[in-house]
Amino acid sequence: MIGNQKGQASLMTGVMILTFIIFFAFVVNVGTLVNAKINLQNAADLAAYAGAATQARQMNHVSYINYEMRRQYKKFLLRYYVIGNMAQIDFPKTPKSFQQSYKWSPDKSKQYGVPAVCITFKKEDNYCQRPQLNKIDQLQPNPLEPINNVLSDQLRVLEEIREKHCGTVGLNNRMVLTLWLYNSDPTLKDVSLSQGLSQEQKDIIGRISALSQGLGLVPREILLKLRADSIISKYLNHHAEMGVDIGRANLMKTGADPAANERTVQAFLSAYYTLGDHMFGANSVKMDELLPSNIFEANPVQVDFDTYSVDYLTPSDNSQGDCVASLNPIPVHRLPVGLAKNPRTLTYYAVKLTAKAQLMFDPFNGGEVELRAYAAAQPFGSRIGPGLSSAEGKFTYPLTPKTSIDPMNAKVTFGLAPGLALLQNSAPSPNEGFATEGALGTFFSTMSPGNGEAYTISHFDSGIAAAMAPNPAESGQYNIPSDINVGGAASDGFVRFFDTNGDLAFWAPVVTPDDLSLMTQRLTDGINGIFNGVTPAAGSNPQTGQVDPKIKQALIDSLIKYSANLQAPNPANPTEGNETLNIIRITDPSHYRPLDPIHPGTPAIAIPILTLTDPLKLKTSFSQINDSDLGKFGRTGYSVKFVSFDSFLRKLTTNGADQWSNDPILDSDAQQDFKRMHH
Repeated sequence: MIGNQKGQASLMTGVMILTFIIFFAFVVNVGTLVNAKINLQNAADLAAYAGAATQARQMNHVSYINYEMRRQYKKFLLRYYVIGNMAQIDFPKTPKSFQQSYKWSPDKSKQYGVPAVCITFKKEDNYCQRPQLNKIDQLQPNPLEPINNVLSDQLRVLEEIREKHCGTVGLNNRMVLTLWLYNSDPTLKDVSLSQGLSQEQKDIIGRISALSQGLGLVPREILLKLRADSIISKYLNHHAEMGVDIGRANLMKTGADPAANERTVQAFLSAYYTLGDHMFGANSVKMDELLPSNIFEANPVQVDFDTYSVDYLTPSDNSQGDCVASLNPIPVHRLPVGLAKNPRTLTYYAVKLTAKAQLMFDPFNGGEVELRAYAAAQPFGSRIGPGLSSAEGKFTYPLTPKTSIDPMNAKVTFGLAPGLALLQNSAPSPNEGFATEGALGTFFSTMSPGNGEAYTISHFDSGIAAAMAPNPAESGQYNIPSDINVGGAASDGFVRFFDTNGDLAFWAPVVTPDDLSLMTQRLTDGINGIFNGVTPAAGSNPQTGQVDPKIKQALIDSLIKYSANLQAPNPANPTEGNETLNIIRITDPSHYRPLDPIHPGTPAIAIPILTLTDPLKLKTSFSQINDSDLGKFGRTGYSVKFVSFDSFLRKLTTNGADQWSNDPILDSDAQQDFKRMHH
């Protein structure tokens, strides 16, 4: 009996000890799992934030390129409206009314009706102020008057020179406008467009080189759009990666284009190094990106417009024998001038993170339990640019009336003039923007040498910098990088964009490293999109106003040559702004370039009425942060916020009204888990 009691007591003690051990193991395991789950969720949050931060930076880069496309358009407008027309007799040389449109006319007696490029290099012989170059009256030959015959011969020689001069004037103007639009040789050392031209035409290029430095509008916009397309197609819309572990993440860093995998690598490593290898098996950590096929979508903003240069019809072209002023049209078709983000395509980053937690007391699962966590984050608080409906119609205005240029024998293809509103966010018109006497006079004064000095490249560059500066019409519409407040009394504590040379450089390949074989095709497609399929305006002659097809092929050949130089930069043949195939350089829009003899140092561009100098109007991104000392200065660019899974189910955009259409692609586990998560 006593033995049985002792045995029962021992059994009870054993049971109690075993119960205690089991309870202790249960408590430890539960605590370990709770701690592991918390750590895994924190790691998933960091992964989502890191991935969305990469997206935000890439979207910022797209927005900077988008604004640069607008700035390049303004550069052309300065050339076309100001430099190309400032030789006219009544061109405003000082700021005047911003409500009064300028009447384009050589001498007030004839009306061009549109800006018309006319360049002269001699003040004393300004043919740009003459609607016609009159013929030289000839003496009738008289066999009885030898002196009369000699004079008659000399007059015929002079008339031939005048007629030739008429053609040279027109060719000079036409080549200036052509280079402003299509030049692909930044230094004009080897202008491809001069192939097949006469020596006289090549001499003209030499004379106009100071006016035409840098890439023309068309090749520059094509290259900028290709850079933005690369970021969007290859990086922002990089396909979702599944089952990423540490080995695969390390392998991704060594690919042909590591930037393509940056989002995934940054996200995974942020989670992986947060977890460590004590609580979880190092090789058990895996990440799935829960993303749609289209994460970002942008539509190109394209414009058609007509440009004109002053030509002179020679006596063979008219019955009067005078060289009569005429307008030579050069139309531009489907030129990309920007991008507009589709708000129904939501940019976000969601992940599923799995890992096996290592338990001290788990005889059933080999000491490991697989856990999973989800997280999502989203770039927010900034803009790429105006929406497509807002952007369309903002880069051109109708020629009103179109018939106003008929007396000058001009042909209309599209019936639209290039232009931009500068003072307000409305559609441009002849009474706004660059067409006003106020804008023309103001921009002219920024580059005028004064004291009778000759114009140099620096003078023209100063006017271009002023025209490319931020304008009131752009406030709140674009993501504008600016260091306007750096170093001031209220210095911006967030970021400095530009280096001491005034450059912002970032990775934006014309063609990504893994697509180099497609470069020729991409450039050709970009140019074909501009030259092919022109649809003239109603009532116009579809056979007139077409660009010489030789320019198209010359542009393709020269852009391919320029892109080859981007791949292997040659100091003897520099690229514009020292850009490379993969690196774009953007100049500070709010400051003159350093070492500019016209504006020494790096002063801010502060032109009354026309330029934005208030940092709060330049930095219009969402800036309600806890640190009021920083928040009051505003900021530029996208930030990142966590988003709930409930928002994925309701699919509401940030305005709370529109619904986005690109659902995340979920596996069976995520589909079930999402229904239970609303945090």
